[in-house]
Amino acid sequence: MKRFIALMLTMLFLSVPVIAEEIDISTLDLSALLALHERLDSAIQDEIQCRLDENSIFQGVYAVGKDIASGYYLFTCIEDRHDEGNFDFFYEIYESQEAYDKNKRTMFDRFNVGESAQLDLQDGMVLRIVNGTANVQQSSKPAWAP
Repeated sequence: MKRFIALMLTMLFLSVPVIAEEIDISTLDLSALLALHERLDSAIQDEIQCRLDENSIFQGVYAVGKDIASGYYLFTCIEDRHDEGNFDFFYEIYESQEAYDKNKRTMFDRFNVGESAQLDLQDGMVLRIVNGTANVQQSSKPAWAP
């Protein structure tokens, strides 16, 4: 009897991964989907052995004061994107959300892996990383800056 129970438990544990692969995502609510998304991102990052850390910034749109604190930052490109054109990192800065919505950028820059740029980001600005990945370090205001 003990062997039968052990055999049944073993079969049950072996069948769990098969059951887990057949998840019907249409039945999941938003919180369950977000949890699944987080687990998938983590698994993908582990699989490709990503070397990035919490000081990295990626392609996306960031509202200064909400998504990133205002201040002086040093952005250093850390990812070689040799398949994406001539530059590895490309960003744009907009004075406000309204300027972003109207596609009226204040400035932009592009640079390659290993190169850096210092940015003065103030509340209300919008930072758009068009492509690339950079390490971000908060820095002090340079002596020459007004």
